Amino acid sequence: MALPIRLKTMLVLALFGVSLYLGVANLVDRADWQRVTDGFEWAETQRGLEIQSTPVDLSQGHPELTPGTLLVRVNEIPVGGLDDLTEVREFLAENLAPETSAEYVFQDRTGQETAYPVTLSLQAAFAAIDFFLVALAFGFVSVGLFILLRNWNAAGAFHFFLICLVAFIIFLFRHSGRADVFDVIIFVVDVLAFLALPPLFLHFCLKFPRRVSGIHKGLVYVPAVALSALFLLWFAGLMQPVGFPRTPQADLVQQTVHLLHFVVLFVVGALVLIQSGRFAATSIARQQMKWISGGAGQGCTGWKPGPAGGSHV
Repeated sequence: MALPIRLKTMLVLALFGVSLYLGVANLVDRADWQRVTDGFEWAETQRGLEIQSTPVDLSQGHPELTPGTLLVRVNEIPVGGLDDLTEVREFLAENLAPETSAEYVFQDRTGQETAYPVTLSLQAAFAAIDFFLVALAFGFVSVGLFILLRNWNAAGAFHFFLICLVAFIIFLFRHSGRADVFDVIIFVVDVLAFLALPPLFLHFCLKFPRRVSGIHKGLVYVPAVALSALFLLWFAGLMQPVGFPRTPQADLVQQTVHLLHFVVLFVVGALVLIQSGRFAATSIARQQMKWISGGAGQGCTGWKPGPAGGSHV
């Protein structure tokens, strides 16, 4: 059932307002924050936080720091998992000078504990490419708003705006690595937006400029819903008992599946759009098709690695 114009207006303003607020707050957060790294790759297991790989400078001088060695304390602060380590490193970054060494206490499989100095490095959370992505994000949402506000009754205008809004989120949102509640929200919304864009695009292609019969539109969202649920369970650490822990390797598998999901649905949607292009009778429809296909393609090329690129894993 079609939404009344007034309700559409309120919904558009609410969605755009919330997204804009979160996006600008995220920009300020990233500009003001530097990520703290220790050079290790970690695996969260039932035992606790284990080394997965060791920085070269430590692995050469301390060959006993092998994969599976347990981290128990940092500067006498107990560490039980990834979230604990992130909070400790953030605390140290706020209270210690750059390139400061922290004392990491490890425990081998025999239960013996040994302390080692580990250098903490700071990395800027805002990169040069972010300026381009910010401009692209506002470009997409501006086009979506322009077409929607000028052509309320045009076929697919509201759906087109939703796609532009999701693209806005994908390009603009970046987690800073601060790992507070706001940063976690940004990270999760960013991942869910990347999963939501392909079915939105395919759904749009199936109904604009003409409806494609024989396909239930709700089915295109099933993979995204399943992948979103799997991601949320994994991110909460609830997949560890079934052999899918929060590790860089497990995250890379998810990223690959997410990207495959994006590409497959985008290609299918593009083929449908090409087939339907000759039915676009108006210049508005042709312009919408041009932006929607270009936007989905840019969304694919602008995809951001999640945890592998420095997230909460």
